[in-house]
Amino acid sequence: MKILQIHNYYKSRGGEASVVNAEKDLLESKGDEVVQLFSDNIYLKEIFREKKRFYSLLDRIIEEEKPDIAHIHNIFQIIGPEIFKYLHKRNMPVVMTIHKCRFLSPNGLFQDKNSKHLIF
Repeated sequence: MKILQIHNYYKSRGGEASVVNAEKDLLESKGDEVVQLFSDNIYLKEIFREKKRFYSLLDRIIEEEKPDIAHIHNIFQIIGPEIFKYLHKRNMPVVMTIHKCRFLSPNGLFQDKNSKHLIF
């Protein structure tokens, strides 16, 4: 299987970056082919140029590599949620590993504005 691994790095590397690389190694050790496409928040000051670059590369990868599935790890800030619609239009199956709770709680902490109560 050919897997397109998509990730948006934060300015400071952390656990997500380690997981992305470890997953690539594991998948390849089992015989899968992994194609990686990354964006990086060090380019936030040039977000529109970086987003254009990313999606241009994504088009080329889909055309040339013909991956079977896309595995998304992080979309914040540059890639953005439009990646899902973009891949859907290209009939690309998608899975996502959610490393942080930002999809459910903007601050990722599940706390109210007073930071006293967990929100569930």
